Amino acid sequence: MSLRQIYPDLGQNRGGQASIDLIAVHGLDFVDMSGRCLASSWREPLDKPEEFWLAAFIREHSLGARLLSHEFDSVVTFGTGPESVSREADGLLHQISTIRSTAHSHTPIIFLSHGLGGILVKQALVNASQGDQYCGIKNATRGLAFFGTPHRAPPHRSPGVIETIFSLASPSTPVPSPYNPELIMVQGFRDQLEDYQFAPSERSQR
Repeated sequence: MSLRQIYPDLGQNRGGQASIDLIAVHGLDFVDMSGRCLASSWREPLDKPEEFWLAAFIREHSLGARLLSHEFDSVVTFGTGPESVSREADGLLHQISTIRSTAHSHTPIIFLSHGLGGILVKQALVNASQGDQYCGIKNATRGLAFFGTPHRAPPHRSPGVIETIFSLASPSTPVPSPYNPELIMVQGFRDQLEDYQFAPSERSQR
């Protein structure tokens, strides 16, 4: 897993500190044979496969933001269970803490998450609230944007939520069984709802 700065380029001098850190966490995605995750949630269509559309948006609108992308093997993370999600969340917090130097430690944060990546973001914020090591990350978080993230477990066990995603994406990967709503219902996150602003999304309901 890695947290990479996407915009501006590391060698680019923009003449000042970014006014906000945008941290993008992709949904279901894979790590290829080279060990690279495509983070396809944030990339342009095939005609520009290397371009992050989020970076293009920031550049075109002169937003003065820094874009960071967390790239990880979500099939492994979500195919194992809640414990692996929590470990990945701790890893995300560690990398955020590392990349945000003293000069950036108070820069506001907005998390952008797609699909199951939203579950990872919620778990990271819960973990950050449980100790002093990463509480600064939670306190700096101003907003959350969820795109297609499942927030509620179905009232009855029904295939099509986690099972369908995994069966289509990686037939050889074991699916969590029996269905574990803890993958979706992140314990403790509802207690934080008033701490953030939420971008509206037609497909995401908290």
